[in-house]
Amino acid sequence: MNSLGRLIKATRVFQDLTQEDLGVRANINRFYMVAIERDQRIPTSEELQAIERVLGVDLSTPRANEVFSYLAPADLPAAA
Repeated sequence: MNSLGRLIKATRVFQDLTQEDLGVRANINRFYMVAIERDQRIPTSEELQAIERVLGVDLSTPRANEVFSYLAPADLPAAA
């Protein structure tokens, strides 16, 4: 199973957004966004909802892992 941080990063990269773009749109500090993507911080439910709103996905369901099945291995971010 993939981590929440990797799912967020993969979805962000797939949508061609920078960490700063996602952070600004979700009202989350870019450095905190980096920590979330590296699984060094766990977003609050409000932060996760904001991230999901910006990305247009529901990352809290098991189906979120399907994002990886649509990406080529070279497109996936490396594990932290």
